[in-house]
Amino acid sequence: MILEKADGVIQNLRPGILDAFDLSAESFRKAKPSLIWCDIGAFGAQGPMARKPGYDPLVQASTGIMSVTGEGNRPPVRVGISIVDMGSGMWAVLGFLASLISRMKHGNGAQVSTSLFETGLAWMMIPLAGYEAAGDVRKPYGSGVAEIVPYQAFKTSDGWLMIAAGNDNLFRKFCDVLDRKDLTTDPDFITNSARVINREKLIPIVAEAVSRFGKEELGTRLDAAGVPNAPLLGVEDVAHHPQTKALDMTVTCDDNLSLVSIPISFDGVRPRNARRAPKLGEHNATVRARHD
Repeated sequence: MILEKADGVIQNLRPGILDAFDLSAESFRKAKPSLIWCDIGAFGAQGPMARKPGYDPLVQASTGIMSVTGEGNRPPVRVGISIVDMGSGMWAVLGFLASLISRMKHGNGAQVSTSLFETGLAWMMIPLAGYEAAGDVRKPYGSGVAEIVPYQAFKTSDGWLMIAAGNDNLFRKFCDVLDRKDLTTDPDFITNSARVINREKLIPIVAEAVSRFGKEELGTRLDAAGVPNAPLLGVEDVAHHPQTKALDMTVTCDDNLSLVSIPISFDGVRPRNARRAPKLGEHNATVRARHD
């Protein structure tokens, strides 16, 4: 069936398992050179960890993602979503589509390989580049980042607000809103480089000033001043948020379960599938009928 009709194969078993059943990429592509074969591994096709089983949190741990997530001097924290799993699927699709375009031009298929570990390393490109360039090992800063200050979540009187004063001009505007213009003339804070060095001195000052405002009030003032900001929303807030609704990001499936659609639109139309996940064996008869 694969050799007759399939454009490609995607598999995510450990290296060597399919070889035992003569289901390798080499055997399939020898029989059908136009086939696109895509391997999604755990730790990659070769190397000392190639045959280890792998899951998203294991790779978040082993690629350094957990080392830059959370807060310093506290236990490791994983990213709250399966970012490595989803990223690996994304890279697999990109590789598959690139191979499909190449096949349209040249007629030959390809063997595409990616893994959770390679994806984790790709997400770590900035911390790894900083280390390679200057030996700089980044610390986790919670909602903040190493290179820009202030660029993190601050607690208002009634909730949290993410504030991104990403350059010196935005910092001056931010201080104007907080009625702390004095900070913009302090040599310790006048440039971003100085603010990064004096982070531990500045953040408590900003936090105290922010705490005097309500979340919506401060957000409105920052919007008017052109300072990027956003409230920290919970799952229930995001599900019903006007922006989520305006983008028509959810679809109600056959069983009335509302699920998030893909984040892409084509000519203003978002592809969606309202069918629920099939029950075990539900389509067995249909599939068998196609083979008869």
